[in-house]
Amino acid sequence: MTTLNEIAAANPPKEIMRDLLKALGKDAPDDDPLTVVVILDAIGLEGAAWCLRAPSLSKLSHAFSRHCRSMVAGQHSATCPETAWDAQWMARRFPIDGPSTDFAVACGLRARLAALADRIE
Repeated sequence: MTTLNEIAAANPPKEIMRDLLKALGKDAPDDDPLTVVVILDAIGLEGAAWCLRAPSLSKLSHAFSRHCRSMVAGQHSATCPETAWDAQWMARRFPIDGPSTDFAVACGLRARLAALADRIE
């Protein structure tokens, strides 16, 4: 669980914050509790992956990054960054509107993030 204020404090790209506020029907960040699943539904996987930078989501961020790293081990290991933000790389690498195999991976990533959020948040 996080808040819009916590996400805003992490200095997200303007379009992520704008889209999140708009999707939630808000004019400004606040301290209302916000789940990762709500963020996923509001702005999609790549935006939600960026929002994992909020300090209160660090445990979830690391768990999801480990999952992403394990998904690309081997065939993409040369291009997969060894950082805590593998989730954002994966979201860009496998867009929801890409080829059908990319779509399947993106759906799997979204489902895994939601499942981890349920367990960790």
